[in-house]
Amino acid sequence: MTLLNNCYYRLTLDVSNAIRKDYVFPTPTSDYGIWNPPAESIFNKEWLDHMKSIGIPLYNAMLFYRGAGASTKETHVDISKTNPLRLTNYGINWCIGGKGSEMAWYQYPQELKDEDVIWTKAKTPYIAMRYDQVTEIERCHIGNEVTLVKTDLPHAILMKDDPRWCISARTTFLDNHQWDEILTLLRSKNLLVERE
Repeated sequence: MTLLNNCYYRLTLDVSNAIRKDYVFPTPTSDYGIWNPPAESIFNKEWLDHMKSIGIPLYNAMLFYRGAGASTKETHVDISKTNPLRLTNYGINWCIGGKGSEMAWYQYPQELKDEDVIWTKAKTPYIAMRYDQVTEIERCHIGNEVTLVKTDLPHAILMKDDPRWCISARTTFLDNHQWDEILTLLRSKNLLVERE
């Protein structure tokens, strides 16, 4: 596996009015929750139209809640489909709350297989790995800054004392492309903030 050290990039997208004013966030029943709302139920039509006009049509969102101190118990890789297995390469994320929390990425040694897939209660496939099976690459506080995050590597959320909601906008745009191809296209649209 090739080690790519840059697992996130800030984006120039404006999400200040992305979420519908009438959208009601779910009520978490524990320190962790995951939901998969269709794009039109959570995002404003104007923002969806804008995203489509710049070539990034959205079809759904992943909505994650984590309570204070509720760090991920293991790392995981996002899956877009099974049989044959295909990884979800990226998400467009931003958070509400979560002061000091971090997203961390890890390198893993083995090949992933269909039989490794687990399904969440929200009917989302993923592959989990223990921390002792992986090696940390880097970490980042996402906060309210819109961030392109790599999701085909094991990643985890390391929480502090502030609960957080994470909104992850998802698209089929470049679904089959590699990370470097996604970066090239987003650069061409002037959406990517280069890292030093």
